[in-house]
Amino acid sequence: MKSRAHDSEAGPSAEESADDRTGRPPEKAIEALAEIGVTPALPPERAPAEVFGQLALARVLEVREGEVEISVGGQIMTARSAPHVAQAVLQTACTRGEPVLVERNAAGEVQVVGALRTQATPGVDQMETVEIEADRISLKGRKEISLATSGVAQIALRAAGEIETYADRIVSRAEELHKIVGRMLRLN
Repeated sequence: MKSRAHDSEAGPSAEESADDRTGRPPEKAIEALAEIGVTPALPPERAPAEVFGQLALARVLEVREGEVEISVGGQIMTARSAPHVAQAVLQTACTRGEPVLVERNAAGEVQVVGALRTQATPGVDQMETVEIEADRISLKGRKEISLATSGVAQIALRAAGEIETYADRIVSRAEELHKIVGRMLRLN
């Protein structure tokens, strides 16, 4: 009889499938443990696949109203977009090539249920450059909004009705009229 240590590639023989200590098959060993009142360790419970549905990662090829053309494992198909997933998120995933999470329900319908971010997120991750493009940008701070560089330039807008700018040099230019209005103006 060969030693297991020297023949690890071969499958277990009928003799080796028996419990080494008792010479009984593993099923008999569990029965023997039950007879003496020892509860054998059971494998962890597994939820059936239908409880979770089937999940996969996909690439977005095109975004249309309520529908998304995706590629899953090289197969191209049309999926619905879940109501909680914003069109802009899907469009960004398409543009950047970021993966999306898709779910296939029991009827076989595929739905995009989320997008996985693969790029840094402003306000969450430290970034080198942030570009924001929109028709309008609104920033609101209850007490103050401050913009500053690591140097000495800073601008602060305060809820008390005050705007403060600070820098070594401040330049203000106008092509046409440059108007400064105030009840009092103080220079130096």
